[in-house]
Amino acid sequence: MGKKRNIRRKIRKWLKVVRAFRKTTKGRFLNGFIGLACLAFVVFCLLLPTDKMASRHIGFRWNLYCFMNDVFGVKYASAGLTRSFAALCRGDLTRAFRYHHIGPILFAFIAVQIPYRAWAIKAWPRALPQKARTAHAGFCAVLLALIIFDWLFLLG
Repeated sequence: MGKKRNIRRKIRKWLKVVRAFRKTTKGRFLNGFIGLACLAFVVFCLLLPTDKMASRHIGFRWNLYCFMNDVFGVKYASAGLTRSFAALCRGDLTRAFRYHHIGPILFAFIAVQIPYRAWAIKAWPRALPQKARTAHAGFCAVLLALIIFDWLFLLG
């Protein structure tokens, strides 16, 4: 009987922790965190150069793509994505699509998160209108489908 009580006590304690975590990760805190992360990402992309020697400006060399391409002969799904974002921030849409054909769409999704999350923070504790939430969920689903299709295309 004592073991069951200990298990129940541990479960209740765990549920309290989970509930506390869920309270902090919803509403204004979560929307603010996502909005600030997307804003920081856009600002970071504005600072990136688009040339192939971007590592000189950042201060270190990123060899992951070269390693995977040279050793395994595999082009991975996000190859060229950073250069695509940088080209898009410079206003060169054709070059952005040339580097990665989903890059501008993904960048638009990230950029749209900033006003969407600010709107959600302002509307809190009320929910956003159903049409806005449906459009956001649809944009997420389309982007996810494009990424999966791109991945399958690279594998095949």
